[in-house]
Amino acid sequence: MEEELGECNKKPEILEKLAQYERTLLNWVEEHKRSREFVAIAGKCWPAFQTQFAFVPCYVNSRFTAKGIPISCEVDIYGALSEFIGTVVSNDTVTLLDINNTVPSDMYTEEIKPIYEYTLKDTFM
Repeated sequence: MEEELGECNKKPEILEKLAQYERTLLNWVEEHKRSREFVAIAGKCWPAFQTQFAFVPCYVNSRFTAKGIPISCEVDIYGALSEFIGTVVSNDTVTLLDINNTVPSDMYTEEIKPIYEYTLKDTFM
């Protein structure tokens, strides 16, 4: 992970937690996969990881997805299934993004409103 992230790593202090999480998931997959060729995971991310573990699993989730093991967030079974189908059909990395309109009003006021002619309702993350 350290090598992969290189200079872009802004939080080197959490790499050990991320590596431990990744190893735990890999062990779980291997122990439960049995004869199955494919695996998909629907995990609970928000807010449990931030509040209980002091990190977010997004980086590890993306590493799994790149290995052909799709992981959806918020225990989204349909999302995991959709990513799985997309992975099998395309033989490529697939992800689903949850685009929503929850741009914080202070961010909108400070960084968007002075530059663009959008209303808060026109913005999304």
